[in-house]
Amino acid sequence: YEVNITADPVSSDGVFISNFANLGYSVPPAGASVSGSTITIDPGQVIAGVGISGSGTLSGGRITMNYTITTGADQESYYATFTRP
Repeated sequence: YEVNITADPVSSDGVFISNFANLGYSVPPAGASVSGSTITIDPGQVIAGVGISGSGTLSGGRITMNYTITTGADQESYYATFTRP
């Protein structure tokens, strides 16, 4: 699935990830922070009733990330690679 990553205009280290976890572009984007080569989903986020968490690394225009989706008592873990087109 595709995502759109944009800079947070009010934070020097923040980004927004639209369509995170393939939740759709009509829901709010996931917020994340970048420090060096590490990207971390901001803790405690709930998007469209789904809790999200995760972190990954940035290298050469590629993000590799492990993330977790929580809905109710169910939790699933995923691995994703985001690359520029």
